[in-house]
Amino acid sequence: MDIQNILSLLKGVKRGRNGYTACCPAHDDKHASLSVTTGGDGRILLKCHAGCPTNEIVRALNLEMKDLFAGELKQIPSTEKKIIATYPYKDSKGNLICEKLRYSDKSFAWRQMRWNRWEYTRKGLKDIPLYRLHEITGDTVYLVEGEKDVDTLWSGGLPAVCSPDGAGNGKWKPYMSELLRGKHVIVLQDNDDIGKAFAEEECRALLSITASVKLVDLSILWKPMPDKADVTDFIELAKNDPQQRTKLYQCIKKLAAKTAAYQAEPSKIPSVKKFDFKKFPVQCTANIDFSKTPEVQFYVEDLISEGLSFLTAFSKVGKSRMIMQMLLSICRGTSFLGKETERADVLYCAFEDERIDFENRLKTFLGSAPLPENFYYYTKETFDYATPTLGQDAMLIPLLEHILGQHPTVKVIAIDVFGTIRSKRESGMDFTMHERADIDQLLRLAAKYKIAVIVAHHVSKTGLNADRQNATGSGAGSYVISGSVHAEPEIALDKDDNKRAKFSFKGRRIRSGSLAIRDEYPYWMLEGNWDAVKFSENPVVIMVQWLVEQYGSWIGSAKDFYDENLKSGQPMLIKKPNRKDFQNISDQLKQLGIQYIEHPNGSGGSKHEFRRIDSQSEFIEVDSDQSWEEITMLPS
Repeated sequence: MDIQNILSLLKGVKRGRNGYTACCPAHDDKHASLSVTTGGDGRILLKCHAGCPTNEIVRALNLEMKDLFAGELKQIPSTEKKIIATYPYKDSKGNLICEKLRYSDKSFAWRQMRWNRWEYTRKGLKDIPLYRLHEITGDTVYLVEGEKDVDTLWSGGLPAVCSPDGAGNGKWKPYMSELLRGKHVIVLQDNDDIGKAFAEEECRALLSITASVKLVDLSILWKPMPDKADVTDFIELAKNDPQQRTKLYQCIKKLAAKTAAYQAEPSKIPSVKKFDFKKFPVQCTANIDFSKTPEVQFYVEDLISEGLSFLTAFSKVGKSRMIMQMLLSICRGTSFLGKETERADVLYCAFEDERIDFENRLKTFLGSAPLPENFYYYTKETFDYATPTLGQDAMLIPLLEHILGQHPTVKVIAIDVFGTIRSKRESGMDFTMHERADIDQLLRLAAKYKIAVIVAHHVSKTGLNADRQNATGSGAGSYVISGSVHAEPEIALDKDDNKRAKFSFKGRRIRSGSLAIRDEYPYWMLEGNWDAVKFSENPVVIMVQWLVEQYGSWIGSAKDFYDENLKSGQPMLIKKPNRKDFQNISDQLKQLGIQYIEHPNGSGGSKHEFRRIDSQSEFIEVDSDQSWEEITMLPS
């Protein structure tokens, strides 16, 4: 067959620079993972970038491997990778979860059954159980390094398991220990440095969870035991002698019985910390003296107080400009977006900026105004592009404490952005606990020095609009951030006006609110209350005002309202409004001196009345079950 014959059997074929791409027929492929090219000898080369073996791809096309060769060439090269072992991983009920494949080149791959076909990926698999754990019925289990060793021990009647990923630092996970809780575990180590270290790691993890744990060294039985040898190599010493193999299995059992229980070296046993609970006396509300309760210090009225605030927005929306504008207002004691500020010295950690960018932005803000003398700053160039971070042994908190010692009048610190200072998450550490540890360091700093810490933070792009809107409550990371900070101001672009943004804020020390702000580069300018501004621009509201101005009062259906709009010259309505549209604005219309009355017509429809409210007007009380005709016949 030639390449065109093969392409005719595939879906989603596209020509590329070096051949073709197509959807792989061996798995549910939605991303055209298959590359199709021609080799120098005329062979058709198929490669699935999702991991499907070539023979599986060929089988899915109802072809044979020989069909990939041009002319009379039928021989399959010996270099073709073949599956030589399949290890099924099953749940506690024996249901297949996935399979681990061992290839002739000693490589491994994972596959799982999806939509009645194999998909060669591990994606979506979490907490894969120990190999053959579902077959364990007794209290004793051998723990070895790989699936081949597990099968070897089962062949001799010794129940065994292994972890899915073999030996390596951190590859034994806490959930694996739980799977062996209460068991008597015998760990057989491989005879190499990695194998011995991993066996020690397993024993330490199991020590407080299992009924007992033993670490068995087969080199006691096999002298000299070759480097990297394992239990399978030991049993294979008698591969041609069944009776001798049985004796070797018995030797393993006897050695395990004689081996003492595992004890970690004292240096490897975590010390138990003794707490002095007298340092943590419980408090009673009856002893509170409110006259001594300190007032929360605000540096921006009803927005930024002492404590921790996170300013959240999409990238390139204008967080850094807002921080610069805010800090300049605080260090001068001038208003910020219509809010009063408390004058204080400030520190700006502009960890995303090079010096030239920071200084040019500051120059744009200042114009001809003098440079402030109480505005301190860092850029990433200060630290040779390796900015200080949070963490137990990291530099950021000691650095900031040093600055606060040198400049005690600094009361506001801004960090731009959170991603540049986050500590490194250790392998196996829970994500939310990692974030909480970082946040707690910033909270502790703010509380200790009674300062305001403002951290700029990017919005998560997952599930959100790509047009940098709808930022509210969507900071990248877990809910630890929103749940822990004292205030969370957020910037989200207005979908109707890309020069306007919604500046909303919420928190435990402030009242929630939203402002409409306009981007007048470099400044953000206050337009007013968000709801009020959007209400005033609502084309339905504008149309109601026009009708009342024209006629004093107006009554009609939603279609009549829409038709009036078409011929009025007022801003066009996107769609015909309904009763909910009118009901939603009725309270705000009252503030404009306009009353809205809905008149049901008895057949599921309504007529809508708008009239000017004045001191002489009397409201008609309408019962919900009265028709429009009944209402109009009421005596005046």
